[in-house]
Amino acid sequence: MEEIKSIEIIGFMQCKKCVKELPEGLSPREYINIEIGVNLDNQMLLNCVRHEKYVGAFTLKDNLTMEVIDNGCDCCG
Repeated sequence: MEEIKSIEIIGFMQCKKCVKELPEGLSPREYINIEIGVNLDNQMLLNCVRHEKYVGAFTLKDNLTMEVIDNGCDCCG
């Protein structure tokens, strides 16, 4: 894992649909359900679990594809 250089967050990635549907009295942090994964093209994908939509895609500096594949996944038992 890369060293964290600053802990000051200047913005968050959020699903636009979730923000529009945000129930009164809840913060985005309490309502929005985002998952992060790495695809075979070495991109980090942010996905809204609630709406099954991609929020963002970012190409990673280091190629993690083989490392992820070699370590297996937690969904295959």
